[in-house]
Amino acid sequence: MSLARKILSLAMLVVMLTGFRTYSTETRWDITRASPKIFVSFCEAFSVTTNDLPSGDPLFGQVLTASSVMTSIYNDFTNITGSYVVLADAATDPEYATSVNRTIEVCFKSQTGGGGVAQQKMGSGGKLSGCTIQLDPNLTSSAKAFVKTLSHEIGHCLGLDHSQDNDLALMSYFSDSSLVRLQMDDKMGVIQQFPLDPSYAQETPTLGASCAPRD
Repeated sequence: MSLARKILSLAMLVVMLTGFRTYSTETRWDITRASPKIFVSFCEAFSVTTNDLPSGDPLFGQVLTASSVMTSIYNDFTNITGSYVVLADAATDPEYATSVNRTIEVCFKSQTGGGGVAQQKMGSGGKLSGCTIQLDPNLTSSAKAFVKTLSHEIGHCLGLDHSQDNDLALMSYFSDSSLVRLQMDDKMGVIQQFPLDPSYAQETPTLGASCAPRD
C-alpha cells in the first residue's frame, strides 16, 4: 500500500471513530439551566394517519393525535439525563408569548427524497435565534417516518451534525431503518451542547474508545 493510501486510510479511520458530532461551539441557543426552553411551532395543523411504530415504542398500538406524537418527541429530548434543554409546545406553553429568539418552526413542503431539511438562523453574538424545519407532507402517512425524520431535523436545530461512526445513531448518515427514537450517540451530543454540569462538555475524544476530562 502506498504512503498516500495509508495516510488516507488513517484519516478516514479517525473520522469514523470520533463519535457524535456537533456544529461549532458558537452555534448554540441563548438558553441557560435557569431558562432552558426552546419552543416548537407548526405552520399548520396536521395529523399522523398510520401508527406503524414498532413494539416497545411509547406510542405503540395507540390511537395517535398530533399532540401525543409531538409530546413523545419533546420528551425524548427533554428527558435526556445530563442535559438541561427543554422542548416545549409553542401552541400551549404560556411562556412562548414572551419568548424571543427561541423558536423552531416546522412547516410542510415537498422535499426531494421525501424527507426533511433544517435551516438554522444566526443572531447576534454567534447565538442561534431560530431554526426552520421543512418536512415532506407525505411523512404524515407514517408515524415511524414522521417521528424519525422530525427528531433528526430537531437534532440539527439543536446543533447536532451527522454522526460518522455509529450506525445506531439517529443523526447518522447510516442510521438503521429500524431506528425511530434518539440513541445514545445522539443523547451524548445533546448533553455536549446543553450540559447540566459544565464539566460534561469539557471532554476530549480519544478515537471513540473513551473520553478523558480536560485539565
